[in-house]
Amino acid sequence: MNESSATKSGLLYGLVAYLWWGFMPWYFSVLGHFPPSELLAHRIVWSVLWVGLLITTQRGWGRVGAAFADRRTLGLLSLSTLLIALNWITFLRGVVEHRVLETSLGYFITPLFSVLLGILVYDERLRRLQWLAVAFAAVGVGVLLVGADRVPWIALTLMLSFGCYGLVRKQIAIDGVTGLFVETLLLVPICVAYLGYLQTSGQSSMGKSLFADVMVVMSGAMTAVPLICFAQAVVRLKLSTMGFLQYISPSMQFVVAWAVLGETFTEAHGWSFGLIWVGLALFIADALRQNRARNRASANAS
Repeated sequence: MNESSATKSGLLYGLVAYLWWGFMPWYFSVLGHFPPSELLAHRIVWSVLWVGLLITTQRGWGRVGAAFADRRTLGLLSLSTLLIALNWITFLRGVVEHRVLETSLGYFITPLFSVLLGILVYDERLRRLQWLAVAFAAVGVGVLLVGADRVPWIALTLMLSFGCYGLVRKQIAIDGVTGLFVETLLLVPICVAYLGYLQTSGQSSMGKSLFADVMVVMSGAMTAVPLICFAQAVVRLKLSTMGFLQYISPSMQFVVAWAVLGETFTEAHGWSFGLIWVGLALFIADALRQNRARNRASANAS
């Protein structure tokens, strides 16, 4: 595959992945009669089956065995499991409680939080424009904290859990599909026991609607498919391009919350999102400028 074809297919894979993630709130809002904890348990169990099928087609069971055989890898994956589980159940609770605007806010500020983690953990240095971007985002969150009638804990939890999840996964030499399988597999015994308890005690939400039951089963595919597309996009596109694409998901969540799910967009939301978008624009502008500078340097060197 030549470079042009690879870029085109990479863009297609990337768009599918991020648009898919962007519409995820609508998908789970249809299952609003499921408690978030039960929905999370189902998502994990069905994800294991779907991702396990994918690993089988990729002949990747050797990578799974290697992950379990390495004590350090397994320990870090256990930590990342707790973080992604916290992220997922917070997201599902945001959807069930009709707070999707807040979930999109969380995913908007996560990349900038990751920048701060890079400073604190890896002693990375920020350029002036990057500092200005982080400052705008921080003020945006502050406006929402002051102007809202409640602390946006869903947005903050999503930011902290996913930012720290990325930090942990950065230290593990494992591909995304294998990592996701191990993470969900570690939680399966607890989830199966919990779902069994709900079923035997008559508290299960399954069995009340065939359509909803099918959607619950397909929640595993909803988790696996965008991850597959993401993995295909990463190997075909520049990281700067992936950086642009990653803002599609929270943008789509924002649109879904306001236009489809009918959530109220307050003045505090307007100021907060506006300031964060300015911060993101500055951050992207800086990334573009640095990318052009690297390209010029490479051209001159050759």
